[in-house]
Amino acid sequence: MATTTDPIPLVAVQTVLPIADVPIGTSLVVFMQTLGAAVFISVAQSVFQNRLITDLGGVAKQPAAGGGDFDLAALLQADTADIQSKVPSGFLRPVLEAFNNAITRVYIVSICMSSLTLVSSLAMEWKSVHKGAKAKSAAPTGDY
Repeated sequence: MATTTDPIPLVAVQTVLPIADVPIGTSLVVFMQTLGAAVFISVAQSVFQNRLITDLGGVAKQPAAGGGDFDLAALLQADTADIQSKVPSGFLRPVLEAFNNAITRVYIVSICMSSLTLVSSLAMEWKSVHKGAKAKSAAPTGDY
């Protein structure tokens, strides 16, 4: 995901747009990057929580291999570092698989959004950012 410190889209806007439209184009790029980051952080969180709750609900209904029971609500409120202390050993593997499945879904969302960004960038005009022969002739020549 692009961040507002990524200069490549800003350079592209400055290269492609006429000088009068550069401020508007730059503002739009920064706005869309910030908006996209704000919206899709919450989308990723929602995807993670929904998948995790669904998978853990199925795990809580299964009989444990080593016996015991665990509090699903306490597990959802716990820090990920406390998972092993909150879950009986018989449930640990399925719980870890549920966390793995949830984070994998978040990566899938991220990959899909990156792919959409790539597709939309292909619609942009292709121009070189080099100044041409003048920039090359300015390079120093001779022995050092």
